[in-house]
Amino acid sequence: MADGIRQTITALSAFVNLYIEGKVIPTEFLVLPEAKGNKTLLGRDFLNAAGIVLDVQGGKWYIFENPRRQYEFFKKPLEEIAIIAFELREDEVTYEIADPANPDQVLGTYHISALKDYHEPGVERDTGPVAPLRKRGRLKKLPPVPSRDVNGTRGGVCNTLISKRDC
Repeated sequence: MADGIRQTITALSAFVNLYIEGKVIPTEFLVLPEAKGNKTLLGRDFLNAAGIVLDVQGGKWYIFENPRRQYEFFKKPLEEIAIIAFELREDEVTYEIADPANPDQVLGTYHISALKDYHEPGVERDTGPVAPLRKRGRLKKLPPVPSRDVNGTRGGVCNTLISKRDC
């Protein structure tokens, strides 16, 4: 499990034929009977069998046999919630946020230590001293250094100690 605790769980297994772009991909699904609200996760074995190529940087995927037809990753829209300002008593340790349209539906329980100060937009805060950024860029070019060959005689102009014929 993700929390590092080992558990023995009875799981159900079923092979299902998935149809993607005219291909039939027999895929094994594992069902955890005690799990609630799970999303289906298809792994690398499925991606390999289906010939799916992921372009994570571009946010797209496509079938290996047809790279011209690309699909964008599904992006779940951000959920808008209304937050109501309220005062907390000193003895309160947790608080609940509810949907104003449906006050009986709790959206989450939060610990008081997770609260952060609210700052009015446009009002400047004193953040204290800030260290200056280091200057970055290309290294300075060094002037050419006269080189000497293995015998110690003067050679051509080089930036390394190599033989005269290599300069």
